[in-house]
Amino acid sequence: MSREIAKVKIRELVTKFTANAVTYTSGASAYNETQARTDFITPFLEAFGWNVRNGTNLPEDQRDVIEEATVEVGEEKLNKKPDYELRVSRQRKIFVEAKKPATYIETDKNAAFQTRRYGFSASMPIAVLTNFAYLAVYDCLTAPSNADDAVICRQKLIPYTEYEARFDEIYDLLSREYVHSGAFDKRFKVRPEYRGTNQFDELFLEQVRSWRLRLAEDIVANNDKITDSFLTFATQRFLTRLVFLRICEDRDIEKYEALKKLTGKGAYQAFKAHLKAADETYNSGLFKSDGDQSLDLRISDAVLGEIITELYYPKSAYTFAVIEPGILGEVYELLLGESLEIRPQKQVEVVLKPEVKASGGVCATPQYIVENIVRKTIGAQIKEKTLAQLRPYTSADIACGSGIFLLVAYQALLDYYRDWYIQDGAKKHVGPRLFEAGMGRLELTLEERRKILIQHIYGVDIDEQAVEVARFSLLLKLIERETADSIKAYVLAHKLPSLPSLDSNIHHGNSLVTTKTLTDVYPKTATALVPTVVPFDWEAAFPFIKDRGGFSSILGNPPYIRIQNMVDYSPEEVEIYRDKKFGYSTANTDNFDKYELFTERAVNLLESAGVLGFIIPNKFFTIKNGENLRKFLAKGQHVSEVVHFGAQQVFGTKASNYTCIIIASKSPSANVSVERVTDLSLWRYGHHGAVSTFKSSELGELPWRFASDEVNKVFDLMRANNPTKLDSVAEIFVGAQTSADKIFVIDPTQESKTHVKFTDDSGNERQIERGILYPFLHDAQIVPFGTPKANKYIIWPYKKVGGAMTVLGEDEFQKNYPLTWDYLSGYAAALKKRSILGGNAKDRKWYQFGRAQSLNKFDSEKIIATVLSREPKYGYERDNVVISGGGNGPYYAIRPRPGSPYSIFFILAVLCHPLSEAIIRTKTSVFGGGYYSHGKQFLEELPVPNINFASPESIKEHNAVVEEVKKLIALTDSTKTAMTPGKYAIASKQIEMMREALEARLNRIFGLTQTSFDVIRSVPIPE
Repeated sequence: MSREIAKVKIRELVTKFTANAVTYTSGASAYNETQARTDFITPFLEAFGWNVRNGTNLPEDQRDVIEEATVEVGEEKLNKKPDYELRVSRQRKIFVEAKKPATYIETDKNAAFQTRRYGFSASMPIAVLTNFAYLAVYDCLTAPSNADDAVICRQKLIPYTEYEARFDEIYDLLSREYVHSGAFDKRFKVRPEYRGTNQFDELFLEQVRSWRLRLAEDIVANNDKITDSFLTFATQRFLTRLVFLRICEDRDIEKYEALKKLTGKGAYQAFKAHLKAADETYNSGLFKSDGDQSLDLRISDAVLGEIITELYYPKSAYTFAVIEPGILGEVYELLLGESLEIRPQKQVEVVLKPEVKASGGVCATPQYIVENIVRKTIGAQIKEKTLAQLRPYTSADIACGSGIFLLVAYQALLDYYRDWYIQDGAKKHVGPRLFEAGMGRLELTLEERRKILIQHIYGVDIDEQAVEVARFSLLLKLIERETADSIKAYVLAHKLPSLPSLDSNIHHGNSLVTTKTLTDVYPKTATALVPTVVPFDWEAAFPFIKDRGGFSSILGNPPYIRIQNMVDYSPEEVEIYRDKKFGYSTANTDNFDKYELFTERAVNLLESAGVLGFIIPNKFFTIKNGENLRKFLAKGQHVSEVVHFGAQQVFGTKASNYTCIIIASKSPSANVSVERVTDLSLWRYGHHGAVSTFKSSELGELPWRFASDEVNKVFDLMRANNPTKLDSVAEIFVGAQTSADKIFVIDPTQESKTHVKFTDDSGNERQIERGILYPFLHDAQIVPFGTPKANKYIIWPYKKVGGAMTVLGEDEFQKNYPLTWDYLSGYAAALKKRSILGGNAKDRKWYQFGRAQSLNKFDSEKIIATVLSREPKYGYERDNVVISGGGNGPYYAIRPRPGSPYSIFFILAVLCHPLSEAIIRTKTSVFGGGYYSHGKQFLEELPVPNINFASPESIKEHNAVVEEVKKLIALTDSTKTAMTPGKYAIASKQIEMMREALEARLNRIFGLTQTSFDVIRSVPIPE
């Protein structure tokens, strides 16, 4: 609906309301909320583009608006859920609470509190309260209080008489078009990784952390012989039970405030009795399970009472009725990264688990990412299947964490079953499979939801607490729309507890290691290693795998942990992965990441028609260490689709990960579809990025270049005509890696012929010998074709012996450089903690550099390359300057190999040419701010123009390039001494003209036509 038509609709509604406004708003009027919704509020929302009555017959999960009937619970008289939930792409955006026109919402504190509480609990930036006579918009970032006046946090209060005059103001806030465009999120600073503003997640997390610590300290104080692991388990289980029951109260499944009545003397015993009764109703293992001794603990009534009280208003501002299981799962996901440790004097400390520390912390996968993966896997697979065909379908997450992927997978299957029954003829399915849920909606019965969960959803995680939370989240989802009456009816009809046990669906174990593998690698110590490695046997846990070959789909977000970090906390596990007989093809390298192993394991666990959907780092496309994963995926032509996020931060500001969604199948795919996402805030609402298609046969173990066909054709032609690679004629090497630059790199304050003065990190003025210093380039900008100058010094505890750098002996060091020895000795403790590699261990000195590469390569002319840049930045250096480097920078150095006929100046020209930069752009790793890597792995494959050094004409072309580059270097350096803006501008123009002439000359040598040159110049800076 256009803006103009919407305005007409609003004018019509205002005219209609005006005709009987006195009657509608009269306190004595019988005109109720239901009538107001039907006559005015629903048409009002529809005028602004919201498909409230689902006139287009969208499936339930794709509807714009979810309507709720009004049900009051508790003494606060709050509706269970808001009357309207406005959604875009399955994501909640705005709650609208309706009242009858006779309600004075302009002053009604209870109505304002109710509306704000809904929005606050669901992390919405705003919520709307309306009786049509007035429209109130509330800021929901602040926790509400029922003592607040109606004006508190109210952003707007618009009477119906001003709807037409203020139409644009309302449209550009509440219309579907405005929300769908992403403008709503930008206005309220809603980040793509959040479902809303995320205030609930953060506040509830801190509250749960507080409860956990208080409960843990109480358990340790009142019980003997408590282990760290049992304490972590017991506190989480107690809190899970409490939160589960409290949520059931707000959903009208349990009697409201039943828990609150347990506080006071005897609270703990009363709570245990309450759990026993709950177990009889729900079962499921949540309240009682084998080996669980947590209820044998002694817990003080006071601490338990405090925690229970804080689950209710006013200590808690949340209404759990609107909090989705997935959001609770995300909160618990963050808790799963922490464990409890008992210190002396029975103090309890919260510590990060080693695997979490190694991976850089826990980050829950954003809901819209999970939903996208589920649509591309489960959604695509089950489309148009009959229920008989769907019966054997199984979906798994093999590193399930709190179960976020399992929840969305379960919801997708619930939606499919419900829609199938409706299309098959709703009447014949109402009763055993469907029931009337109000507002004209049909929902699946509890029995049907149970069956779907047990039959289709599976998970595994190495963290026992994660397994507990995943089960908890799924059980909440199972009873999401149940009531106390429906639960009771199920129990009576089936003579069964209402909730199933998920012990056979969600398992505790290490998805990457089987018992047989553990025994084969460690035949003598396998049994002792079981608690550490936690082997998992797939066919024993899931017998259907043997018959079907695997799962129908596997989806998730596997852990990102580099092998070097894994060695620190689980070396035995690493040896299993590295074992060539029993390990993984993706582990056949010195350096790999755990997500690569999970990807390989997942593909191998699929049935023949199975599909994998993972979100993983995209760096494996291009980096050297991703070679084995590329090889594995390419060999089976497994990849069918890639969503490439480039430098877009899917996980937000809390984690810096450059990721992609990868869809892979067990059977080969002929083509790979690649979508490039440049704006997450739009993509999450269905605005697709540019899509290209590539032949699977073109992908191998070499870096994957997802460039357009037109660009690839030019690259292929250039490589065919110029087969010489840069790595064959030039050496690319890293800078010095001290592993302690703050100590070794000094910033001079005063210099003499023999000494250099500087200020150390304590603010003391120091002096050391000049003879032990090398000039050093530190965080300096490299100008193309410029000559970078050293701006600091680096202490160089080496001497050259026979062409090699040898670390100074202690006696020689102290004798020749006593001031430097004294300075470094002050940092000896810190320097000794470094990991020092290179040479024989017995010969290593505590004052040498952390790495020994490249030490004898700096005293020669070289090209210095800036690694992270948005353009080619290569300079020429001839003054024996040392650079720092390694990994992503900041620099690499390049020099001709011994015997190479190519001049360093010719190589510099090739590096700065647009062809080289275009090739790098199509296969590089992208980082924040639009910077991309010019690292060694992206440089070494660059083509070098084919020069026939036996031909005088070819040599002449080569030498002409060399002379032009020398002139260009001199001219570039002259800009440093330009005294006026005018002279600088003139020199800059000359440089531009010379670079264009140089590019044209190299185009001729490369054999690059103007058309092809235009194509490579069109390759964009990667986003």
